Amino acid sequence: MDDIESFRLLLADPRNAALKQRWDAFTEHAVARAASKNIPLTAAELVTLPSVRIYCISGQWPTADEHAWEDQAKSLLPAWRAAAENAALYESLNDVENPQHGPATERWASLSPQERMRRAREAGMELPKTAERAHLSDEERSRLQKQLNSGMLRGSAKIAAYRRLEGLT
Repeated sequence: MDDIESFRLLLADPRNAALKQRWDAFTEHAVARAASKNIPLTAAELVTLPSVRIYCISGQWPTADEHAWEDQAKSLLPAWRAAAENAALYESLNDVENPQHGPATERWASLSPQERMRRAREAGMELPKTAERAHLSDEERSRLQKQLNSGMLRGSAKIAAYRRLEGLT
């Protein structure tokens, strides 16, 4: 029997109420913390982390750092590692002062457009919201229509008038 199975048996034992409480509280905390970083995390993945099992059994972290489980998650859970790498990439891309900004920009540029879109969506990035269409009064609409029909407008002025008439600007 391996460590994970032994831990699951301990959790299932009704005599281990304190262990079950620590496990439930920590699982809720860890899943919420991961979700705040856009990382999917389940209890089944948490149980594979030795530091989490040690904490739940003993009530004390094996190291002084109570977030050491996150470092373990980065090394043992592929989804966590990928999400952490993506988060570091996005942070570097958004901060021009970051020394990693240049390499991150090059790495981002080397991705295909489809891959950039997929990663941006995963990170929760969205296209900017389009401005609400400007509503022209009947008088303004009539004036623009007359200007367009009379041939008074040329080039960019004509394009701008059409855009305004269609509510695009």
